[in-house]
Amino acid sequence: MGSGGLDPETDGGRGEGSQARTAFGPEIVDREVDTVYSLLRGWGYRLDTAGNRSVRTLIAHAMLLNRSPLLADMDAALLERLREAARSTGRASGDLRPLQRALAALGRCEPPVARNETLLRELRAQRWTDVPAPWAEMARRWFDTSTLSRNVRMAYRQDLARMGRWLAAEHPQITEPAQRTRATCAAWVAAVDRMRIGDYVERTATRGVFGDPMSPSTKDSALTASRAFFRDLQEWEWIPRRFNPGRALETPRSIRALLGPNPRVIADDVWAKLLWAGIDLTSEDLPTTSSGPRYPLEL
Repeated sequence: MGSGGLDPETDGGRGEGSQARTAFGPEIVDREVDTVYSLLRGWGYRLDTAGNRSVRTLIAHAMLLNRSPLLADMDAALLERLREAARSTGRASGDLRPLQRALAALGRCEPPVARNETLLRELRAQRWTDVPAPWAEMARRWFDTSTLSRNVRMAYRQDLARMGRWLAAEHPQITEPAQRTRATCAAWVAAVDRMRIGDYVERTATRGVFGDPMSPSTKDSALTASRAFFRDLQEWEWIPRRFNPGRALETPRSIRALLGPNPRVIADDVWAKLLWAGIDLTSEDLPTTSSGPRYPLEL
């Protein structure tokens, strides 16, 4: 049996792997599974971990559902049937991605869409309510161009939408970033400093109490997003340089003073337990994964 073959012992002896080997013969099943595993290992998949052992069960399930062990007989229609079966039975379908990647490499289907691509398409298609269209369009263009991480761009995107709604409410004559001046920047900084939870947002479901003052970190994030946005637009020559974003949109000292650590008092008995645990810490106490300790003891 090849290194990626369906092992009756790891499959529980009576699972789909054993059924596939009984139905189609161990030689042909192991050969096709090894083909998939060779491709996946070449892409960096660690198939010896517990999380990826389910891939072999999925391959066996695909063979049985398709009534053929041959990868040449698998296609996009089979993958859709697998997804439908997963939805109807409640089984996880996350490991369909490596199988689909392997079949795509063999020319049997299209490669899987990136995990966040569908979400990004939906977000780009959304219409920002109460935001001037030119402002929203420039924000979307910046989102697609910026090299910041996706999570950072997603967070900044919400702050830019908030700024657009504020402009529409307080300065309706300004509909695009090129019209911003130092005066409107100063007004935005002052508005952020006084802003409350729920102001200029599209939805009212928030983590805090609606109407309470925004936290200093949220205020700082809104101004950081503003600086990054206008700095990029000016550097890319999408808008003229009418002010210095670093100075005109600087986080006020009153907000910066409230940022940073927020220590709390630890009771003496709790501190003694933590100290004792640290002194007696061994490698056996560390959290582990199927590949071993997550961090070395020295770290």
